[in-house]
Amino acid sequence: MKKAGSKTAFAEIDHHYPLLIAKYFYGQQTTLFAIVTAMSANEAFADIAVFYNQIKGKIEKDLSNLDDQHLGLFRPSMLSGQRDECRLGEQLGTIVMIALAFMIPKKHQVIQAKKVAKAMLFYAENPPVGVSIIQSDQLQNY
Repeated sequence: MKKAGSKTAFAEIDHHYPLLIAKYFYGQQTTLFAIVTAMSANEAFADIAVFYNQIKGKIEKDLSNLDDQHLGLFRPSMLSGQRDECRLGEQLGTIVMIALAFMIPKKHQVIQAKKVAKAMLFYAENPPVGVSIIQSDQLQNY
């Protein structure tokens, strides 16, 4: 959210634009849409500290209400991988979480962005009908 600059900008980037894109492509006879949201996506969160998860939950709900045949909601835990910008807090969190992985449930362990991408590709090639929620522990298998 920091990179977006404001809550309004974040909501536009992570909710408004994906919803517009989905509506446009569903209008073009596309029957599949996949999106990365968040492990704790939940529109019901009203606390300012979880605004991120509130927006992620709202996009999940709004996409689920579209007339689509295949919707993949990918909910990873903390992502690891190459980034152009330095995010010190995330880097330190990743190091700690990797070191303590043996104590952390699989669902909450750090996951490589490559694994999420592989899971999304598999989903796109083999889409089940309806809404599919793919949790982080399932994503770890790719």
